[in-house]
Amino acid sequence: MDSFRFQRRYSGPVQAVIFDWAGTTLDYGSLAPVAALIRAFEQCGVAISVDQARGPMGKAKKEHIQSVMALSDVATRWQETHGRTPNAQDIDFVYEKFLPIQIDFLSKHAALIPGCLETMSFCRQKKMRIGSSTGYTAELMQILMPIAREQGYEPDVMVCASDVSPGRPAPWMCLENARRLNTFPMNSCVKVDDTVVGIEAGLNAGMWTIGIAQ
Repeated sequence: MDSFRFQRRYSGPVQAVIFDWAGTTLDYGSLAPVAALIRAFEQCGVAISVDQARGPMGKAKKEHIQSVMALSDVATRWQETHGRTPNAQDIDFVYEKFLPIQIDFLSKHAALIPGCLETMSFCRQKKMRIGSSTGYTAELMQILMPIAREQGYEPDVMVCASDVSPGRPAPWMCLENARRLNTFPMNSCVKVDDTVVGIEAGLNAGMWTIGIAQ
């Protein structure tokens, strides 16, 4: 079979930067989702560690819960507590517990990370558009965005996990940002994230990526 190779090189300026939310622009250490997940599982009678709660960070929250449920020792503890291996209904059950807890924790862990506003100012000075993506749902972002706005942070675009499917590491949130910002080609965009799946999403979208390690 004949193969076809298409390649273009972009050498212009960065047109847009797409930032993650928790752990990248605010909530240093992504404390809100970690604490909420631990509490939700606790209310279901199953203990999980901070590392287990943090492991799938960056995924849409229901997918995040599913990944935690799939851990062998978590599945074993669920079996011991509920008499069955975790199923789809159990994932929904934990998610229903998680949402109101997460709403409560959001405002407690919404301070901007030091350097955030300075970074946004630099991007604006360089005429870069500012997008954003998150594993939070639109319901949760309706709480978080006004708090961020009060602190001086307001991206041009916000795309959340409930806007597209599937979530990260699929590229759809990144590409939806680019569409709303009317920015192309994709390698004129930069994705900034503090999670592995967030960086993978940026790469899968054909963007440059910057990983926040600390």
